[in-house]
Amino acid sequence: NWAVISDRRGVMYFANTGGVLEFDSESWRLIELPGKRGAYSLAKGPDGRIYVGGQGDMGYLEANDKGQMKYKSLQDKLPKKYRGGKDRAIQTAVTPLGVIFLFERMMVILKDDNVKVISAKKHFYCFLYYRDVLYVIDDARGFLRYSDGRLVRVRGGRWLQGHVLLPFKDNKLLIITSQRGPVIYDPNGKSDAYSPFTTYSSEYFAQNLISCGLLLNGRPNHYRLVLGSIEKGIAVFDRRGREIEY
Repeated sequence: NWAVISDRRGVMYFANTGGVLEFDSESWRLIELPGKRGAYSLAKGPDGRIYVGGQGDMGYLEANDKGQMKYKSLQDKLPKKYRGGKDRAIQTAVTPLGVIFLFERMMVILKDDNVKVISAKKHFYCFLYYRDVLYVIDDARGFLRYSDGRLVRVRGGRWLQGHVLLPFKDNKLLIITSQRGPVIYDPNGKSDAYSPFTTYSSEYFAQNLISCGLLLNGRPNHYRLVLGSIEKGIAVFDRRGREIEY
């Protein structure tokens, strides 16, 4: 499974290589995508609609005349040259810009009947819509932001590549990079916008591919950084960067 989400009824949906798995607390049901392709990301809109990012496809779940959820493809919204690919939609989110589907080699922004497609220079890793700005990480171009319909490089972001972008304290961003480990980015920084996220477990970041992350907020200045890696599972760090659970 690649992602999980629940609808307004509490029914759970799992993005799975076989499609979307539905669980209503008693039984499981498979919702198939066209060609029995996999589902890799999920997002829920303010109206409760669940969007699905698949392999070479994107769409949403809707109820049929029997009340069962089915997959509705939105691929026909794309220009023909972008249809029928095999890339995975590795991330999906509903934002004020529209529904964003991030495929490995293209980003689709869908709002009403308008669609914007931006191709990656090489390979997209992740994105984050934060404080009215869309940030994206591209394997070849580094740390980018969306401006006037295109992606432009954030100052100093050429060498930043990673699979995790998280909102951080004081309106900053936390970037889990593959070269420098965790880096804090301050959009308002005038001289040096980047600073290291101090950690006593630097070998964890050097030896593991970080694939996902979450910032848990407790009492003021008592947050926890939870990171998932391909090789060694989950690790938890405190606000000083010390590993407290592994």
